[in-house]
Amino acid sequence: MNKSLGGKQMKIILDAGHGYETPGKRSPDGFREYEFNRQAAHHCRKLLEQAGLTVMDSHSDEWDIPLSERTGMANRWKADCYVSIHANAYGTGWNSANGIETYVHTPALQKQ
Repeated sequence: MNKSLGGKQMKIILDAGHGYETPGKRSPDGFREYEFNRQAAHHCRKLLEQAGLTVMDSHSDEWDIPLSERTGMANRWKADCYVSIHANAYGTGWNSANGIETYVHTPALQKQ
């Protein structure tokens, strides 16, 4: 894994999706999406740090941080990559939906 970007250490920010108290966002048996996302983010953090990357969390285990604050944090930290982890729901009961979705935002080129 390439740990640098143009000679500087890569900085990754991990976001455990929705906050702990976000309404809805639960499985039919009440398991909160945030609990799953938090576990996934923790595992990702370990793997990324083992690979020598610098990692920061944008979420809190104590309160919900608005998305604008989380993305603002990433911008101030000058993160190279922002990963927001979600376990999306579909319908109101258990079902066979599965898969992964990925969204990528490429910032506009800046004049040098």
